[in-house]
Amino acid sequence: MCARSQLSIDDMAFMGHGRFTGAGREVMAVIWGFFDGSYEREEKPSVIAVCGFIAPKEYWIRLTERWALAILNPELPSVLRRFHAFDCVHGIEEFASWNLADRLALWGDLVGILIDSELAAVGSVLICEHFYALSDAMQKRLRNPYHLPVEMCIQSTLTKVRTELPEEHVGLFFDNENRPIADESHIRYGLYSQDPNWNSNLAGFAQVSSYDAVPLQAADLLAYGSFRWHKKAFYPDTPDLDFPIMPAFGRLLANVEACGVVYEEKALAALTSQITEREGIR
Repeated sequence: MCARSQLSIDDMAFMGHGRFTGAGREVMAVIWGFFDGSYEREEKPSVIAVCGFIAPKEYWIRLTERWALAILNPELPSVLRRFHAFDCVHGIEEFASWNLADRLALWGDLVGILIDSELAAVGSVLICEHFYALSDAMQKRLRNPYHLPVEMCIQSTLTKVRTELPEEHVGLFFDNENRPIADESHIRYGLYSQDPNWNSNLAGFAQVSSYDAVPLQAADLLAYGSFRWHKKAFYPDTPDLDFPIMPAFGRLLANVEACGVVYEEKALAALTSQITEREGIR
């Protein structure tokens, strides 16, 4: 199987919406954020993680070059069209012929690339049973379990860039194969792009496939690792995997700049209290 060619960030920008497409694309400096989600593919998942990285374009170019070299290494058991964390951990799809040692080695190599990349991590996790414990009216107000993690990733990214790099604009990319997250991100972008409190530094939005975008493969690793991390933290009886992802993933968390929130019972109570006070919804 031949490796699939990757889109450049400029190519991806042309596929999207907003001011980083068309004639206005050259007038602004842009911080690029790439996001993906991870959760059980069930009607009511237990944990939803939406995570990604943000950085200027030149950082992403360096990461993409190193990442592509790692997954196209001719010494690997097979050339990969992309890295997909779930497939790597479970030894399926493109990793079906790989042994555990080779899969662990690649996971560790990619974590090392992320640590060296100087990307900033942004993420949000929802513990779903705490969401479903809310009243029907409050659940309706919060739309669905995917809303909060997506909302917080977008809001945290815009806030961080506005605070630390006020002259920069933000371009957002989400994986188009992850439909619940992609659908929610499209709705959130539409609302933020129309909100004068948020759209001043919002450059645009696009959805692409991680087959075409190495940065989304990096986001996928962070999202899947965050999902497994919080699944084990909140549900200790979760069976351990044969593939020990936590040592390398813990090293990643300890060595990257990160911001985000975990929506568990206490955080949801604080949020819903504000909504009740402001809107009267209980």
